[in-house]
Order: sequence, then structure tokens, then C-alpha cells
Amino acid sequence: GSTLRSNKTLKVDGAIISPEGNIPYSQTFMGLNVASKFIRDGELNDDDIGEDVLIIGAKTDITKGQVESVSGEVTVNDQGEFINQIIVKSSDGKPITGGGNSGGLLVKKEKIEDDTFYNIVGLVHASSVDSTNVIASHFSDVKKVLGIRLR
Repeated sequence: GSTLRSNKTLKVDGAIISPEGNIPYSQTFMGLNVASKFIRDGELNDDDIGEDVLIIGAKTDITKGQVESVSGEVTVNDQGEFINQIIVKSSDGKPITGGGNSGGLLVKKEKIEDDTFYNIVGLVHASSVDSTNVIASHFSDVKKVLGIRLR
């Protein structure tokens, strides 16, 4: 595909691509249509430290971790230093991500009455060497930098 927009700032590492040719894609997310009322923008804050989140990646499918920080400062290989990052850790010491999961989503489930909502809170762009920690940019920062919005 071709890159439509790309940006790497101190807060966000992300891009928007446009597939070329006959490439199949899905309009579902965790079994729900992406236009569903059950998919929403979300935000993490200090109250969410220790809470469970889902990591949805192309290679590892859906895994679960716990929010360790919502304002982390990390150095990512040769990419540089990032501020205001979400850091998610494995709750049992086992890997929660793997190579090929960059661009995956960080999601917080929220139950309101009888409905479950999936709040997209981050965009995964890095992990620890042992894959037990995930680094994600806040989704609100990603939207702002790339000029996107959820429908």
C-alpha cells in the first residue's frame, strides 16, 4: 500500500496507509461491526493504573495486560525518546505481544448496565525485549497528530 500520512513525534509513532490492489480486510472488531455503538474513543488516566486492558495485535490476536503507567517516558531502540506513553505489563510474566503487533490497538472494556463497550485507548508501537511490556501512544494523541476520528 501507499502511505497517506505519517508522523513520528515525541508522543506518537504512527501512519495511515491505503491498501492497493485486491487486499481483503474486515470491518469487524472483536466480532462487532466497526460502526457499532459498542466501539468508542477512550482515554486512560491515573485512576486506570493496575486495571486490565486488551492488546489486539496481528500476530498474537487478543492478550491481556495491566496498565503500569499512563505518562511513561521510554526510549525505543533507534527511534528516540517518547513521552506520555501508556505502559502495559504482563500480569503473569508471560509475553503479551510479539513482533508484528505494531499498530495494534490497546482497548479497555467497560460494562454499562447490560452492554459491554470497547474503548480504544492506545496504539501499540513497541515492546520490551521479552515481550512482557507493551508501549502505546494515547489514542487521543494519535487522532490529533494524524488528523483522524472514529465514526
